[in-house]
Amino acid sequence: MEISLAVSTLIFCSGGGFPSKKRNETRFVLLLISMLCLSTGLFLKTFCYFTLIQDPKTWTEAQSLGSKFVFNNAKLTWRDAQLHCRKNHVDLASISDGFENSALVQLLTHNYSQYEAWIGLSKNLWLWSDQSKVSWPSVTWAEGEPDNTDGNEKCGFVRETGLIGDEDCLHHLPFFCSDEFNFDFNL
Repeated sequence: MEISLAVSTLIFCSGGGFPSKKRNETRFVLLLISMLCLSTGLFLKTFCYFTLIQDPKTWTEAQSLGSKFVFNNAKLTWRDAQLHCRKNHVDLASISDGFENSALVQLLTHNYSQYEAWIGLSKNLWLWSDQSKVSWPSVTWAEGEPDNTDGNEKCGFVRETGLIGDEDCLHHLPFFCSDEFNFDFNL
């Protein structure tokens, strides 16, 4: 088991490939860390994040206190990704702060070696797919973006750098879904 704690309280734990006893130990450690985050008041100014990798080939989740993201490496159009997320989870992912952005970037680069993935950002007025407004301090456009090349780039994606870009919605990319948050530690 490998655990590292950063100043931003971004916590990464890898449980994939371990025997059942080790996975249970990983879940127990995650439970203890979560309780520590809740009891110490760290959530007042920041969130305690962790990434749990159960099977890197099929799915990965990043959870925070109040947010949960699921990465899907199937390459779909933005609309098909949105339909998949709404059918199986909640919606395409919305980024509300820098910590969530960091969690998505970590999943994108360290777990799947992908460089871009759809998020729930779309243009009419650049809203999240759940129609909520974008908190612009939570997202930063890549240099020259949004450029709306040929007037067709109306969907947003996150790059491995954490910067946001716009792309033709018919382009095929992996994607992040948001999901309902729950603490389900079956030890």
